[in-house]
Amino acid sequence: VKLGFVCEWELNITDCEHNFTEWEITTEAICWNDGEQYRVCPYCGVEENEVLPQLEHNFVVDEANGIEICEHCKAAKYNGRIYAIFQNKLSWFEAYSYCEALGGYLATVTSEEEQKFVLSYLQLSNCKDSVWLGGYTIDGKKWEWITGEAFEYTNWYTNQPDTYQNKEFFLAIAFEYANKWNDGSPIEGIYFLCEFECEE
Repeated sequence: VKLGFVCEWELNITDCEHNFTEWEITTEAICWNDGEQYRVCPYCGVEENEVLPQLEHNFVVDEANGIEICEHCKAAKYNGRIYAIFQNKLSWFEAYSYCEALGGYLATVTSEEEQKFVLSYLQLSNCKDSVWLGGYTIDGKKWEWITGEAFEYTNWYTNQPDTYQNKEFFLAIAFEYANKWNDGSPIEGIYFLCEFECEE
């Protein structure tokens, strides 16, 4: 009786004439970070990875509201600064560290004109949550900006700030309060706005 048979041998992948699949993107390259892509040889399983270099901002004017928006990362430019809304929910201290790691800081809003710009930018970004800013108080009375700028302009919601239950010492634009300012607890996870100095 003649039977079929199976052979087994060690594969030396260095001898494989790789026929890689198309590149697939692991993470997109944007203006804040490098990206990465990979491809695989279906014969031996070898994988190649390649860094996608960080993009440079390319600002174009959004005709509906006149705001300059980066076509890559959707940050906005205003008055010699770049602003970026990050719609992932972090505590105030996590947001502070996130902005700092990117070379910026939690945004400061020091005038009515800047407040109007920020609200227009948040609306353009379809932001539907409260947003951390870089304001804080130590004693519940005197408010400060993390940059040391004068804390003169305010846009508080009615009866705010109140440092509720002696827990709320950090500044947010409150979505539920018609985007007026409110004091919040630092452990609350909400969106945040970073601000950067323009390189040009």
